[in-house]
Amino acid sequence: MPSGPSGVIGTVTASNGDEAISKAHSDSPDVIAMDLSLPVVDGLTATRRLKASPHTKDIPIIMISSRTAEKH
Repeated sequence: MPSGPSGVIGTVTASNGDEAISKAHSDSPDVIAMDLSLPVVDGLTATRRLKASPHTKDIPIIMISSRTAEKH
């Protein structure tokens, strides 16, 4: 998303991986911050689907997670 006249960057959120895929296709963001632990479709699967799509394959995706190396 381009920044507005004030230099503020817009954001779009999704509550699950399926919604993230849909919004990426409809909103064509400049970058995506993808959580690995999304419900419905996990972040890794959503990323693979976005990278397989000609419409979204060139959007940079930053993977984030709250997971640690140790099991809780």
